[in-house]
Amino acid sequence: MCTYVESGEIDPFDIIDNKKFNNILSFITPETAGSGDIKAQLGDEYSWGEVKMALAYRKTQHQDEIINKKSCLSVTFFVKIVGLRH
Repeated sequence: MCTYVESGEIDPFDIIDNKKFNNILSFITPETAGSGDIKAQLGDEYSWGEVKMALAYRKTQHQDEIINKKSCLSVTFFVKIVGLRH
């Protein structure tokens, strides 16, 4: 199911309660070593599947941020180049 979350075919917010999902997301930090650390902190109220879907979702968000930054840099570079020619 994580593959479908990463591809955008499944929105995890349609499957997992929003409050619960946002709580999982709050445990995903650069310092978190992986799903085991997150699951250990959350306890048995959260399934491995929920944790893994949250990680897949966060990965997708991070990729979108990188793409957006690259797009902004490309546009800025283009505008500067075009501006120099006028």
